[in-house]
Amino acid sequence: MTTSERTVTPRRVAAVGLALLGGYAVVRPWLVQMGAARGGLYSYDWLDVVFGVLDAPSADELLPEHQHLDAGETIPLGGGDLLVETVAPERALVTVPEAFPGGKLTWVFALEPLPGGRTRLLTRNRARVEWSPRWPALLALIELPAFLMTRKMLLGVKRRAEGVASPHRSEG
Repeated sequence: MTTSERTVTPRRVAAVGLALLGGYAVVRPWLVQMGAARGGLYSYDWLDVVFGVLDAPSADELLPEHQHLDAGETIPLGGGDLLVETVAPERALVTVPEAFPGGKLTWVFALEPLPGGRTRLLTRNRARVEWSPRWPALLALIELPAFLMTRKMLLGVKRRAEGVASPHRSEG
């Protein structure tokens, strides 16, 4: 999986992934429009709004005005903005939180082609932080919620991308 070279020897790695119908062209638009006042995060919107990460629910449609994203641009997230480090065509989107206390963190969205016109969408966080006696307790508190939010995000992207990939599928 593509990742940032700047996060050398991470102390913490978390990854979640799933397979979906359609190739890069149907997944990419949902990734590049992520963010507050953009497409959202496709997760538990009510939590993102309550905690100020988003200002509105996630979009269920593609937003043409947010379909271009380059390295150096910012994905707004209610004060915890992500700097786009790398946009690797048909492979990955690498982001770095603009303010990560005590260390370096990358958040990667990677796409891997699968047989049958499917794609594996993976997300991985790599963190290099200075150890503190508080870290084990903090990780214990955030690990499960972070997994649930990330899993919901990937399922949200999957639902939207597959809806575009096969618009005539039956709802059931």
